Amino acid sequence: MPSAEHVNAMIEAGGERLASRLRDMIGRQTAAFEQLDVLSQRQAAMIEARDADALLGLLGERQVLVDEITGIGEELGPFRERWDAVLGRLSPAERAAVGDDIQSLQDLASKVAERDAADRSNLERERDETAKRLSGVAQGRAAVAAYGTPGRPGAQARFQDREG
Repeated sequence: MPSAEHVNAMIEAGGERLASRLRDMIGRQTAAFEQLDVLSQRQAAMIEARDADALLGLLGERQVLVDEITGIGEELGPFRERWDAVLGRLSPAERAAVGDDIQSLQDLASKVAERDAADRSNLERERDETAKRLSGVAQGRAAVAAYGTPGRPGAQARFQDREG
């Protein structure tokens, strides 16, 4: 991560070098988000297929990308803190190019976030359905246990219908 002095010097110098540095960081972050987008598409398919092992592996891959995105975000932090000064040192064309890059990054991040929200909802629904099925199994076992152990010779029911 660049030092505050280095960032200040870049901002003061402005121009093409500053624009190039910003576009490079934003481009690297966009590339990581593009990879994350591909993984999030695979993630949705794994959730639908109920492939927990593959999903866990994919989540590990995603974490690497999230860490990379976070690291680049930290590199961008000093520039964001002085964003007005940064924009003031760029030409109108450079400002437009950086703005376009940022908009593309935001659109991609939103798409990934929307897909992740849908996946989270699907996982929660699956979890709730599984909990209901397990609850039904437990109730069924309790009912069977109330009538004795099946298959044991001489086992008698605990409850009988005496009225016939």
